[in-house]
Amino acid sequence: NCGALPPTIIESILFGHERGAFTGAVDQHPGVFEQADGGTLFLDEIGEMDVGLQTRLLRVLEDGTVRRLGGKQDISVDVRLIVATHRDLKQLIAEEMFREDLFYRLYVVPLHLPPLRNRVDDIPQLVHHFIKTHAPKGRNVHLTESAMEKLMEHDWPGNVRELKNTLARTIIMAQGDVIKAEDVMFISTPYSNPRKESLSGQERNAIVDALRKAGGNKTKAAQYLKIARSTISYKIGRYGINPKDPK
Repeated sequence: NCGALPPTIIESILFGHERGAFTGAVDQHPGVFEQADGGTLFLDEIGEMDVGLQTRLLRVLEDGTVRRLGGKQDISVDVRLIVATHRDLKQLIAEEMFREDLFYRLYVVPLHLPPLRNRVDDIPQLVHHFIKTHAPKGRNVHLTESAMEKLMEHDWPGNVRELKNTLARTIIMAQGDVIKAEDVMFISTPYSNPRKESLSGQERNAIVDALRKAGGNKTKAAQYLKIARSTISYKIGRYGINPKDPK
């Protein structure tokens, strides 16, 4: 996670260091690029990386070599790099906080992950996964249908992290293994209600516009919005929209 540690520590983690390279470097340490040689390295929050480190990262990508801190030799590495960010990198480039040449070096196969509220079909699978990881051993925790519906109707401004923490909190606070709708509690913020109303209104309007363009055809409307047909069907029912007469 490029935003979790100071640049000096991140540099050592990425590229490694030799013994005596800095105070506390009592042993030689290979960086994660060396450790991932022949495999895949995932760098989260690349938009938070210090500009100075971006220069070193660019060299690794272009030359396929790393040099440990305090080292004198280049070490060849063959790594498939995957990066992620929640920041607008093009905006950071305009603000001179992200290198444009590094952006285009990384921008090979871009993947855009929509917010959780736009892919409600993923929620049941994510719920079952997080229940497995957070439920204490020996407990058969499961949700009622109404509890699942409550989760699917939430706007999730915090996306998957919010869902994960909501389930962890619910499992801890629930009285038994059966989680009911009233057991599911969301953390509110001073801006949560206005945001929810605004997002819901914008989403409903977008669906209505897409249905009008598609002549009431759900499949075509889903294609306009770049979401699954099952997702738009769910939201049409949620907002009480008549596909034949959307308004």
